[in-house]
Amino acid sequence: MNEKEFEDILSKYPDFIEDGLKLVGRQITIFGRRIDLLFEDQFGHKLLVELKLGPIRDAHIGQILSYEGYVLSEGEPVMRVMLVGNRVPPNIRKMLDHHGIAWREITYAQLREMLTKKNDDLLLDMIKASKGITNEFLQKQSKDHAVKQAKTKRTTASKDARGAKLFGSKLRARLLFWFLSHPDEVFYVRQIEKILQDDVGNISRELVQLESLDILNSARSGNQKHFYVNKDCNIFFELKGLIEKVMETSD
Repeated sequence: MNEKEFEDILSKYPDFIEDGLKLVGRQITIFGRRIDLLFEDQFGHKLLVELKLGPIRDAHIGQILSYEGYVLSEGEPVMRVMLVGNRVPPNIRKMLDHHGIAWREITYAQLREMLTKKNDDLLLDMIKASKGITNEFLQKQSKDHAVKQAKTKRTTASKDARGAKLFGSKLRARLLFWFLSHPDEVFYVRQIEKILQDDVGNISRELVQLESLDILNSARSGNQKHFYVNKDCNIFFELKGLIEKVMETSD
């Protein structure tokens, strides 16, 4: 698969990147720069996407920051920029999150799985040809994924019920568990929305509550507000131990 074929897939199925996207154009010039894909999101805002076949590298961050600079200088504060690659290494993720740049990792395996669900044999054959994947393998992979998803849903429901009883709401328990499981990382609201698959308004309210309780801290980077664990909270270690016990996986 080459970068054009990667672009073909995401142009046809923008929901692989984010729900509610509509394609505006591809390989078009904006602010004097040629960009791979331009979408409109569910809120009517523009999303500029730069595609990279393979892993995202250090140099790509400078490129996307340059794009963002042009966007902001042209008075488009609601236009977003995003890097999409087949792999986003951990150090690159931290750099992108630090600068408030959206990113999406879409692996070959994810492309095969998503195209299988779409029953798009034409694009799927292209992916299979590039990686030598058989139909039998794809069917087994799909079946295994369905079994794993069902088990995960049962486990998540059990954990959510226990967390809701103790912390007042399922969402608050899940937020606590996520942040306390990643005490050295920083997240913005849209990231949490994608991770927890919950309403962004509810997430924002819960984050503000947790900040008011001194459990989380926040900082702004551009037009995005980032949240992270307040390790100086006087109940940090007790809360971390408690939430891990409450939310631990049950057989």
